[in-house]
Amino acid sequence: MDADSIRDRLTRIAVFTAASSGVNALGYWLGDVAEERRIEDDLGSGRADWKGAHRAAKLGVESLDAGNLKAAEEFAWIAVDHLLTALNSRIEPADLKFLSNSAARRGRPSATSDRNRRLAEAVATQEASGLRGKAAWQAAFAADRSLEDAFCGLGPDAIAKAIQRGKSR
Repeated sequence: MDADSIRDRLTRIAVFTAASSGVNALGYWLGDVAEERRIEDDLGSGRADWKGAHRAAKLGVESLDAGNLKAAEEFAWIAVDHLLTALNSRIEPADLKFLSNSAARRGRPSATSDRNRRLAEAVATQEASGLRGKAAWQAAFAADRSLEDAFCGLGPDAIAKAIQRGKSR
């Protein structure tokens, strides 16, 4: 990489991680249990890597200023590695699932909208006869086995969400 692109990357990381100045240094006296726990928390939560990304970015810019392109490139990789580790420690499994699929096409009904609408109508019929909640959708499944097949394997939360979506369409 050339010096300008390395400087740009390092500067962006340094600005992005500037708030890491609030993270204390990772060191303690043996026997200081509270400080040891704080450090373990900082390591586990990604705060230490966040601070490491900031420090590596600053050292990389300093290396560029000194004319050492090779060291600056190494610091850029170190900063990126720390940044990825810090962000990875904060990502929830639901976020990974969200990032693993393409966005839905806009302006088109989803593939399950008809199924959800049919379930919402069947549940409304059961609710009109006095059933509520899970009992209503179980009765709807008993009355229409094709609905039960369409929702096979989905948990109660997913079925409730499908009913909600079916009512709104």
